[in-house]
Amino acid sequence: MLIVENKTIDYISANFTENETAWDSGDTYNYSDEIRDGHFIYKYAGEDGTNTAQSPAVDVNNATAKWVEIKPTNYYAMLDGKTATQTLNDDKIDITIEDINYDSISLIGLNAKDVQLILTDINNNEEVFNKTIELVDNTEIIDFFTYSFNEFDLITSIYKRLPIYANARLQIIINNDGNVAGCGRLVFGRSYYVGQTNFGINLGLDSYSRKIVDEFGGATLKHVGATNNDSYEIMVKTTKVPLLIRKAKELDAIPLLFVGDESDNSQVEHLLNYGYWENFSMLIPDPIKSTINLTIKGII
Repeated sequence: MLIVENKTIDYISANFTENETAWDSGDTYNYSDEIRDGHFIYKYAGEDGTNTAQSPAVDVNNATAKWVEIKPTNYYAMLDGKTATQTLNDDKIDITIEDINYDSISLIGLNAKDVQLILTDINNNEEVFNKTIELVDNTEIIDFFTYSFNEFDLITSIYKRLPIYANARLQIIINNDGNVAGCGRLVFGRSYYVGQTNFGINLGLDSYSRKIVDEFGGATLKHVGATNNDSYEIMVKTTKVPLLIRKAKELDAIPLLFVGDESDNSQVEHLLNYGYWENFSMLIPDPIKSTINLTIKGII
């Protein structure tokens, strides 16, 4: 089990921009107008033809707030870490981000055919890593019949370990040629090894969709979405127990990437979950080995 806290808050470069209309203290707004402030979109709930003395990002925290935060900008959607929103762009998303001693990259909520990762050592201006990851899942393609008639499924999340450099940049190209490319969450940072994931993993989903019944008894389902709800047993050295307890407290209520299977040739797509630990308990049966029981609640 690895955990990764995202350290990327912006791009060095991107092939898309924030083009939503920005808030202006000199303008007036009408009810339900949507305006950008920073990296987020706000909706106005004040009277028509008025404005606020404070920017939406500040006003939203007031008891009598007239601005309501509704979503991140398209530019920032895969960095905000709050919802399942996606950054979208025609054909491909091409970004470059700063790399300072980081070793783990993950892209979640992908809508693409492949992803290319290019790592460049800035000190020597040398390309040190270049890999294209195909996202077509061929698991169900076992013969000519299934090749001809089964639909090809696309992998929506990837994880990759990278070589560590003190001063580097990482270019990420999310390619969906001929269609809209999308990414729900970018996680880039330094991994922390917790321990060995044991078998007996419990993978679950919590659905937030609901049934709506009208006045005549007719029922419809409103799709909202589902998030992962996973439980793991992790084997650790007993001498590491105090350190792990401190680490768990330090990372309480912080969004993290949990990598259940960190092997390069993972057959289960690395058992990725981006969320927070809900329950962390430890059993110390002997002086050598101990176990952590970890429950992870996904937020995407």
